[in-house]
Amino acid sequence: MGFFVNVKVNVKVNVNESLVAGGGLRATRNAIFATVLALGWIGAAQAQTITSLELGTNNYSSVTNGAATFTFKDANIASLPSLTLTTAQHGQQGGAGYVSSKGWPTSSSVDTNAYFQFTVTANSGYQLNITNISIRGHRSNTGPTNLVCRSDNDSYASNIGGGVKSVPTSSGTISFASLGISNKSTVTFRFYGYQSGSATGTFRFGDNGSVLEIDVQGTVSAVATGPTISGFSPSSGAVGTIIVTGK
Repeated sequence: MGFFVNVKVNVKVNVNESLVAGGGLRATRNAIFATVLALGWIGAAQAQTITSLELGTNNYSSVTNGAATFTFKDANIASLPSLTLTTAQHGQQGGAGYVSSKGWPTSSSVDTNAYFQFTVTANSGYQLNITNISIRGHRSNTGPTNLVCRSDNDSYASNIGGGVKSVPTSSGTISFASLGISNKSTVTFRFYGYQSGSATGTFRFGDNGSVLEIDVQGTVSAVATGPTISGFSPSSGAVGTIIVTGK
């Protein structure tokens, strides 16, 4: 995650007589304050898996609504996300290592009533920066040929992560990169499948193996707060040295 360093600050600035006469002492103090605040942030971590779903080899033959609970989360994510599916896509039985869906629209454009989704929520005092999402799955010959990703960041108005993705007919990875989700306490992603060959065409997650079905990449970092200035010494007076203290 991004991190801060808690350091004690003791800045000495020599102030000459012309600064004092022209009101520059106050301006100098303001400049010191801004500079010390800027010292607070010193680095950011690389993106990594912050939550994921792995169906493994479990049997999901009793699951007909395409739902599954994620299996991993970062310590600073509030709870394991849940994969859910719009009702019209229910009714397709899962199996060993996969959940499935059907009833995807045959239209050549997105139907905003046909999607699967999940929500990621950070713990209090933390924020999400999500860069990439990878999905492991495939379609039947008459399943949805196209898949797009949208988020509640703009009320699901636009495609993100590289636009329209083709859905393979054998198990493969569909990647949505450069998502640009930053400084969010919670975010919901929806994935819209469309241009299916028929209403009975299917889309399924899982390959009965150990590959992640959904891999959400990014960072979970503490909400940024700058250093605290505890005081100036002297607070007023003649030409001399200003000492800024704090941490």
